[in-house]
Amino acid sequence: MSNPEGQPRRRGNRGRNQLPEAPAPEVLRRGRETLHAVTDIFSMETLGALHGTLRLGEEILLSGVTPGEKLRQVSSGDIGDLQRTLGILSRRGEFPTDLNRGEIQQALNTRKQALAQQEAEQARIRAEQEAQEKKRQTALAAERIKAAEKKKKRRKKGRRFFQGVAATVFVAVSAGGGIVAYDSYTASERRKQIAYEQTHTLDGEPSEYSYKGWRVRYPEVALGTKFTVIPDDQVALDAAEENKPIILREGDVATDTGLTFEVYARSDKKRVPRINVAFEKPKEDGYKHQEKILTTPNNPGVVNSRVILIENTDGKKLYVAVYEKKDPDSDKRIFVLFPVDPVQAAS
Repeated sequence: MSNPEGQPRRRGNRGRNQLPEAPAPEVLRRGRETLHAVTDIFSMETLGALHGTLRLGEEILLSGVTPGEKLRQVSSGDIGDLQRTLGILSRRGEFPTDLNRGEIQQALNTRKQALAQQEAEQARIRAEQEAQEKKRQTALAAERIKAAEKKKKRRKKGRRFFQGVAATVFVAVSAGGGIVAYDSYTASERRKQIAYEQTHTLDGEPSEYSYKGWRVRYPEVALGTKFTVIPDDQVALDAAEENKPIILREGDVATDTGLTFEVYARSDKKRVPRINVAFEKPKEDGYKHQEKILTTPNNPGVVNSRVILIENTDGKKLYVAVYEKKDPDSDKRIFVLFPVDPVQAAS
């Protein structure tokens, strides 16, 4: 009887009666390497005889391990391959007759089972480690998403406020605000504060450069100049919290300007922005710095607005609109910063 392809079927004893093909040289080489790794379960005589059966051409190893030859780690699969190879050699009549094949197979089975248990335990440990790492990566990803959403929400609040004011930012010229009220300060304290404000208000002169190479000044622009807000994905300023450094972000690049943004309670009780210019890296206590209050200057020819200019020693400039708004999460009024671009001047 033949199969549909015309080839004779190998059933019953017909297939068993045919001698198997001899193992390939690569199979014999790996079998010898496997024997090197299990020398502890055979006597040297048995090991030498087994090596003799795994001959490569005319070469026959009569000793267990060749001096200087490196041992390699074997798996339960390697021992299974060796057992099949020895079985083929036995059926071909090439297995040493003075060796007890049953004892050899039993010794190999014992080692094979031990290796299989080790491999299963190692696989279990790897699976646990991979699961823990996957869990950790998932948690990190969730934290990043949460932080991004929080940042997006904070910017969106500021954006809603700005969109409610106007589509563009106009430079507004206003008269200088004078101190008209007497408050709870003593006369001496009030005089000190007035003197401070007169010497620490940003006017026509720029501030000093920070230790990071940035300074702040009012821009020299024509009256009626319009500004548009720069999209967050291009340029953003991280200074939402008071007493925090002004960080310039352009895409994935973050630049510390060495400038700090905060709110100052003026002597007329009006809250105004103030920029601190650090001359050295801020420490927990005092550090050398310059304070500049952002308020309407009285200098002729200086166009004051809620737009300031920060620039560095390399000539890089960024216009920044400063607005006061109510914090959506509290009754507190806060200042927000928007990077802007001048687009045109009124004719």
